[in-house]
This record gives sequence, C-alpha cells and structure tokens, in this order.
Amino acid sequence: MRACAFAVPGVLALLVVAACEKAPAPKPDDAPALKPIEPIPASATAATTASVPASADAPAPTAVAVAAIDAGKPTAATSATAKTTAVVAALKPAATHIGGKNFALDVASPGCKAGDDCTMTIKLSPDGAFHVNKEYPYKFLASAAPNVTYLGKPDANAFTRAAGDFVEQTEKSGTMTVRFKPAAAGETHVAGKYKLSVCSAEQCQIEEALVDLPVSVL
Repeated sequence: MRACAFAVPGVLALLVVAACEKAPAPKPDDAPALKPIEPIPASATAATTASVPASADAPAPTAVAVAAIDAGKPTAATSATAKTTAVVAALKPAATHIGGKNFALDVASPGCKAGDDCTMTIKLSPDGAFHVNKEYPYKFLASAAPNVTYLGKPDANAFTRAAGDFVEQTEKSGTMTVRFKPAAAGETHVAGKYKLSVCSAEQCQIEEALVDLPVSVL
C-alpha cells in the first residue's frame, strides 16, 4: 500500500487517506499468460478407439436378416432342380398318329437323352361301337435299331400285356409302353409290329399295325 501525503484538514483529510489506501488496478502487462492447449497424442486416440467393441456401432444381424440373406443363396437342392428342369426343357418330344379299321393309334415319346431309360407309348382308341378286347394278349415286337437297347422282360425286344406293358384304362382306351435305352445322341427310330384286337358286340377283329417313331436323342 502506498502512502499519500496531503495537507487537508478535518474529515476531508480522512477521505483522501482512504482513497489512497486502495490498490491500483493491475496493468495489462501484469496479467498472467494463458498456457496453450497441447494436442492429444495420436497413440492415445488409437488406444481409446481400440478399447471400444466393434459391435458397439454395428449390432449383430438378426435371425430374420440372416434368413433373408440365406434365401438368396442357391442350395444343392435348388441347383439340382434347376439342372433337371433345364434337361427336361431341352428334350424334344415326338409323336405320330396311325389310323386303322375301327381303331386309331397315337404314338408318342417325351424325348430322350443318351444313356437314360426312355419310353415310347402307343395309345389304342377303338372307334364307334368297338372297344378294347379284354381277352387279347396285346404285344409289341420291337425292331432292332443301331445304338438302341430295348428293355422288355423277359424278352428284351417284346412288350406284352402279361408283363404289364399294356394297361387298359377304359373299354375305349389302352396303352402299350415300350422302354428303351439309346447309347448315342442323334435321331433314332423306335419301330416294330403291334399286335392288337378290338371288338364290337357282333365281332372281334385282330390287327397288326406297323409303328415307326423318329426320336431325337440328346
């Protein structure tokens, strides 16, 4: 505290002394200097980031989300189904119609692939008053063809009613199924003689029809 000396009498002198006892305001140069903020080391930031679990910001996928992802993935079953569908779509069906006296034959094959067991069907449709002969031993005798093996039993080239190859659906319809296996791709002919019979109330007639169906083998 600094002292002040004034020649002032009485009360006024006391006021002057009190004013002088007050400390003077600090000068700008006397103010304490501010300490600059030091940057946080990169190692400390990395350590803080590493301590936070990865799952904190990315929650684990739910069962519904996982199922949705898996639904879009091809499975062995769907791949096999797609492959089978593609093969079936590529097969080339074949068909022909044979007309006869009081009957008709519709011969067809869904197509075939080399090395597979294939089929040809012969559907018998009696005309008018005629119907399938319930007693006749229907038989198809296949003709030999290059690269084709017939699968009849017990005789490989014979297909019969007794062996179950001929099935009567109704009195107006019966189907003979011929099974064969081609060894190579290309066109082959499934051919032979079909021994059949149709009857009316007055008579039965026995026929022998020649069948020849060109089949494209893949």
